[in-house]
Amino acid sequence: MQRSADVQTGKNWQQRQKKRYQKCIMLLQPAYTRYHLELGEITSYPPGYKENAGIFCHNNPWISIAETMIGRGDRAFEIYRKICPSCIEEISDIHRTEPYVYSQMVAGADAPRFGEAKKAG
Repeated sequence: MQRSADVQTGKNWQQRQKKRYQKCIMLLQPAYTRYHLELGEITSYPPGYKENAGIFCHNNPWISIAETMIGRGDRAFEIYRKICPSCIEEISDIHRTEPYVYSQMVAGADAPRFGEAKKAG
């Protein structure tokens, strides 16, 4: 019974994440809105940026590898395509990075500029 509820929750989560400009998997949601000394740096970022409910792209290749290892190659490729620069050129007006750039992070739903990418450096 619990598994069924988990699967349904997962499906609902995936449906909510299908917005055109949400390109990666978020680390957490909702964002922290104030600093928590016991949690440290993650709460120091503005809501929706970096590890604080942003779409942090560096973890996505690892998720693709894990999906492949458990036999879900289609899901692995889907995740890859969500962050592959050549696959997201049609949203460059939202993403705001060059079409060949692998972004460090994409602003999450809690950010004022949801969908805008940032590159490292």
